Amino acid sequence: MEQRKFLVTPQDRMNYILGLYSADQQINAVLYFPVGISKKLLEQSVRITLQLQPILNSRFVENDVPYWEEHSSATNSPICLFAEGNNQELEIMAIDFIKEPGDRIQGPMVQTKLLRGTTTDMLVVKLSHLCSDGAGVKEYINLLGAIYTQLSLGKSKNQIMKEFGEGNESFRDQSHVFKYAGISDIKSAYRPNQEQQASLWSFPSQPNKNKSPQMSVRRLSHEQSLRLTQWTKAQQATLNDVIMTAYFRALSHFTVYVEPRTAEKMIGLTIDLRRYLPNYTTGAICNLSGMEMPVIKMEDNESFNQT
Repeated sequence: MEQRKFLVTPQDRMNYILGLYSADQQINAVLYFPVGISKKLLEQSVRITLQLQPILNSRFVENDVPYWEEHSSATNSPICLFAEGNNQELEIMAIDFIKEPGDRIQGPMVQTKLLRGTTTDMLVVKLSHLCSDGAGVKEYINLLGAIYTQLSLGKSKNQIMKEFGEGNESFRDQSHVFKYAGISDIKSAYRPNQEQQASLWSFPSQPNKNKSPQMSVRRLSHEQSLRLTQWTKAQQATLNDVIMTAYFRALSHFTVYVEPRTAEKMIGLTIDLRRYLPNYTTGAICNLSGMEMPVIKMEDNESFNQT
């Protein structure tokens, strides 16, 4: 049977190009559970997701008009791995798995690993940014969990495929966003070119260096999280405001300003465009993001509150 082919969206193509030259095109998620996740049901769940979302079981084909090509159903790539250790070892095992170089072009686009400790199960999900943004990864995790739940309740694969697949409209491009945002003439929605008014950030780097990602894990305790939430509310701000402030201040210490060097600093942030859709989803795992460029004026030695 001929392998199915799917359209590549402009954002897929952009992420492919970025991945060739500079960006780490892998999105990772780590989930914790009490010991008890079934290896068999988890692998079945992952394989069902590949059938419901065939883009995840595809490879990116570079061409004049690039496209996604689905792998043969007989392909038996390792998409659901398993390892055991004690609770203290799980975090290191998860980091090692995340660092393992996968083929993010040939696919499959998703890979999982269940790490079993003495009292904790850790599920690591790796998904290629070529086919999905961060919000798409969250949708994938929700889908995987829903399928696992149905299997654990005794539902058959055919029943699940029918429930999650039949009659569900899905799309991967941005055309519906323009439709629901009331934009009929896409060109008219573009902002006019404006002279850059603020410095961008630049990270010092050298070709062929930092091939292996460096990872650091930091945690907030429940008490710290509670204090942070209370302090944020007292400032009439949101947690996103606080994270953004910390992000700008951290970058200011170890990045290089790009000309023009101004007091105003600017950085690109991803915006989930699903917010403009009626059900806040496309029904498909995809890249559906925009970019916002907030500008903050920063002075030397200013306080966190001032920033």
